[in-house]
Amino acid sequence: SLPVLLVPFAASEIYPNDTKLVASTVASISSLATLGGATGKFVNGFICQAIGGYSSSKIYLIGLAASATIFSLTKTPMHMGAAYAAMEFFASIQWVALSVIVSNYYATSPPAKLAAALIALGLSSTTGQIFAKTAGTALASHLHWRIVARIGASAAVLGALWVSRAPRPAQNPPQQPLSLSSVKASLSAVLGSGLFWRLDLAHAMAFV
Repeated sequence: SLPVLLVPFAASEIYPNDTKLVASTVASISSLATLGGATGKFVNGFICQAIGGYSSSKIYLIGLAASATIFSLTKTPMHMGAAYAAMEFFASIQWVALSVIVSNYYATSPPAKLAAALIALGLSSTTGQIFAKTAGTALASHLHWRIVARIGASAAVLGALWVSRAPRPAQNPPQQPLSLSSVKASLSAVLGSGLFWRLDLAHAMAFV
């Protein structure tokens, strides 16, 4: 969530006396980030299927921390956009990975426990975004944006440590091997769903 706040500060640093260039730079950087997130949402579900929720969440949180650190070191809009796109790519797997972790952990529990866990997961995601934007704004008003980005990188490393200590089910469910046929079946199931296209349209309007 932090780059949404930090990109305007970074663009103002690059073009301190030209508000039009600042606006266009923010737009170009954000468009690259959108492509990174979209790519992640397309491929990361299959990656999570291949290596499991715990491993993918930890690895991608480390990738997110590395991208945030690179973001804090960039000096050109193109490099900044690439780093931001990488951050969106690595962040996009977390909802999938954590949902898989929770679903596997409560696989043999009553459905109410799984429902409560998924509700808690959804609320924690929203709460985390609100906190990041509130605290990020406060930090950015007192610290340089590059330092705030490194604080975000530290938070991602802390997240990876927490995931490594997350409880695991007594029996791990059998892992489904990733194959071209499973990818095709998944895509057919999703793209053939009317609900997917209705939600897709709503999400597109929210993006606009």
